[in-house]
Amino acid sequence: MPTADDYRRQIMRDASAVGHAEFRRRGFLVRDFLDQIEESDTAMFVGAKIIAHFCVEAGRFNGFLPGIQLAILFLDQLLKKPAQMDAALKDLRKLLDSSPSIESIRQWIESYYC
Repeated sequence: MPTADDYRRQIMRDASAVGHAEFRRRGFLVRDFLDQIEESDTAMFVGAKIIAHFCVEAGRFNGFLPGIQLAILFLDQLLKKPAQMDAALKDLRKLLDSSPSIESIRQWIESYYC
């Protein structure tokens, strides 16, 4: 089972692939997010935390697509990819427009990545 440090290293690799500059332009530092990862977190919960941290402001989707890309890349590396990615992304968009909680995002992940 991956450790919190394993997740942190994976996120840094994935953020490099997405482009750290995209995060900096928006005022986000990926390194700041890494402190939120705890030893007890699962990959699904970390994925939900990524989306909640970078993509939800005031209970709504903030339009920050690199955050979604980071979460999807992270999840794709650690879990089985959804067979219907288009449907998964459409459902994620609906969820993000409905004041999502970390738990509701985790449930979305569980429904598509298991």
